[in-house]
Amino acid sequence: LATALAGILWMAGAAEKATVCLVTEDTHVLSTPDYSGDDFTEREFTTIKNIPCHDLIFSFLKIPPKQFKGEGSHGVILFLYSLIFSRTFERLQKDLDASTTHLLQPSAGSFLCRQAVLNMILTGRASPNVFNGYQRGESQEILHGVLTRSEVGYLRWFQCPWFDHYRVCQVGSMLKTPKLPIWLCNINGNPGVLFSTNKQLLSDWRVERRFDLYLYGGRPSQKKPVHLTVAKTKLVLEPCSFFFLLPLEWCIQA
Repeated sequence: LATALAGILWMAGAAEKATVCLVTEDTHVLSTPDYSGDDFTEREFTTIKNIPCHDLIFSFLKIPPKQFKGEGSHGVILFLYSLIFSRTFERLQKDLDASTTHLLQPSAGSFLCRQAVLNMILTGRASPNVFNGYQRGESQEILHGVLTRSEVGYLRWFQCPWFDHYRVCQVGSMLKTPKLPIWLCNINGNPGVLFSTNKQLLSDWRVERRFDLYLYGGRPSQKKPVHLTVAKTKLVLEPCSFFFLLPLEWCIQA
């Protein structure tokens, strides 16, 4: 995990330098009748800036401070801050386009990451769309897509026929064919990880005739990854009750 987090920050920093964000014990904003503190966002933050070496980030994250792990540590928020500071606001402004002005969106009392954040984690660049390169929108504005292949890919399938802007929502080959046979999946809003244990899957066409995939959805009811066998003519599923396997089959075929 430490290696993966270090690699993400290093990639976001354009393989030049990265920034790690930490929280201090000092309070910057006091609670008032109109504001109820959460003992985190009102505290002051500090950053370790311009870390020039990938190994240095790895060494730091290998033995993280207490706020990066443990119950109530807010490690995910600190990592998001570190990711943004590593990318820098100047690069973020160039990455984004008119379709995306916020990195997070409210959802049922919480927040969801926009596609730009996912792409920044996967590719190092906060492009808001999943197609390759650049496209023109309905108003002829330039929309920014993915420019390079990443180590981990991305697959998405929405079953709803009314899903708008279908053209710009189709995943391009940059994300469909990553360097490693690992894909982050979003199937009808349900996240999961699809992977193969055969590293040659994306580099040897003979392996594509018949291969095994494993799906992990992260739900408490799932005790082990779902096993799928994919042949050129059909998809064979291990008996299970995993609820989005049919959309997953459509996603793989797409």
